[in-house]
Amino acid sequence: MEMDGASYRRHGGVHILNLSGGPYDRAFQHGSLLRQVIPEGPLPLFNRYMSLFLELSRARAASPLILEWLSRRVLPRIQRQYSPRFRAAIAGMADGAGLPESEVAAAYALPEAMLATMAMYGRVARRPIALPPLYGCTSAVAGPERTRRNQLLHGRNFDFFGMDRWSAHPVVAFHTPEEGLRHVSVTSAGIVSGGITAMNEQGVVCTVHQHFPKRLDFDGLSVGEPAEEVARLASSVEEAISLLDQQRTIGSWTFILSDPTQAVAYEMTPAGRRVVPMEDGVLGYANVLLHPDLSEVELDFHTPYVRANHARQARVTARLAGEAKHDEEGVISILADRVDPAVGQPVAFGTSIASVMCAASVVFRPADGRLWVSSGAAPACYGPFVGFDLKQAGPSGKPKRFEGPLPSKDPVVQAIRTYVEGVSAAVTLGDEAEALAKVEAAVALQPDAVMYRLVAATMSLRADRGEGAEAHLRHALAQQPSVAQRPDVAARIQLNLAWALDLQGRRGEAKQAYREALNLEARDPDVRGLAKKGLRFALSRRQARHLPLEFVYG
Repeated sequence: MEMDGASYRRHGGVHILNLSGGPYDRAFQHGSLLRQVIPEGPLPLFNRYMSLFLELSRARAASPLILEWLSRRVLPRIQRQYSPRFRAAIAGMADGAGLPESEVAAAYALPEAMLATMAMYGRVARRPIALPPLYGCTSAVAGPERTRRNQLLHGRNFDFFGMDRWSAHPVVAFHTPEEGLRHVSVTSAGIVSGGITAMNEQGVVCTVHQHFPKRLDFDGLSVGEPAEEVARLASSVEEAISLLDQQRTIGSWTFILSDPTQAVAYEMTPAGRRVVPMEDGVLGYANVLLHPDLSEVELDFHTPYVRANHARQARVTARLAGEAKHDEEGVISILADRVDPAVGQPVAFGTSIASVMCAASVVFRPADGRLWVSSGAAPACYGPFVGFDLKQAGPSGKPKRFEGPLPSKDPVVQAIRTYVEGVSAAVTLGDEAEALAKVEAAVALQPDAVMYRLVAATMSLRADRGEGAEAHLRHALAQQPSVAQRPDVAARIQLNLAWALDLQGRRGEAKQAYREALNLEARDPDVRGLAKKGLRFALSRRQARHLPLEFVYG
């Protein structure tokens, strides 16, 4: 399919766009060429995600007030900072896709709106909001001296709690801008974020990671703008750093920058910015600010999220350091790594690099403009990975494809993708009965996976199935060493077990389980608060229907 200045084709399950012109032109072309599938992608979800997000939080009762505050105070402030180039891109996408421009503008403000909500609630309530996070992400970079071909490799998982929508329509967009460098961005239908996951013709790669800061700078820009400048203008890591030095963002972000010879993590926060270089020829990054000067910037809003970030950081660093030489398949295996560093064993999800939320996964080889992009369903890190070539602005020659470390029919992959279908049914469609059926199907595929059991138990409690919940939890407690070496997980299991016993009228046993939860978990304020409450008051069926349900960390 072609239109003036642009073309479209489908290859290996990926939408390929060739776009040219100014920001309006390229966004218009994107919107027009993908107009039929944009409603199935993440853009419509962005506009209602805050409502879904707050419904799962402890701020649920206050969600109408928070949404009003966002609409009247926060979104206008964010949108006032949009640059002329970004406004042009928003108008182009709206016109091309046939959407109201105001809806597109508000949707693209979601990342910063989320950060504002987190920071505000932490200040007013003086406690974390306990929400499922918006983004996770893991990057893994091996320098030329640490690869088999002596060519730098830059791998990246993009983790977003809309993974089913994002991975449904993956897009590889080749940009020929009116000014600047040709570049390729890995995105989804309806999302014009040119630099969030991108590589340009000079071999500069930019991947972005989100942090949750205690305060924001509303005189800054949305993250997509400086990232797009890097992709369009930077000819080296040094030039990318210079460009970012002249920018400021509303929130706290890290830009993982690489070129054919080197890589750095550029950490940008309202409190300051630092550059963290490679160490021993490798650089691994999760969502943990590495420079000690910035250690107090982040908001500790959800204990399991913080644990998972540190676990992913430890694991990606260990995997990169553990091999003398890396290749493309090896980097893909890192992106799909399932090991919990605390126990040294694979887990279904939670504290592994391979996240439930993995919406997109890619490996860049900037020396020759090659990239391999996942075309599979979420979690995208399980592949398969399809090859592309920036020089040819299309599919690559050799190798054309990597299957990923596990076959698509492996029970591990089938289970996690079935589980994601359940998450989608619950969060996107609001169908908890279908969601529970999918989670139970994941349990059947991997009966010893603790996290599937834990989520299935919580959902069973919400459906007033106390005996079924107990059966899941008893099975989970028997798993070693994944429970014995993870007291935080064991505490959550004991808390859920206490609820299951309360629903069955077994109050004495329930109290003992609440005490076990308190003995095991010393750091998670949600677990401790709920266990203390359970010791005083038995869980009622009405309360069970509104138990907290968290799909990403169990």
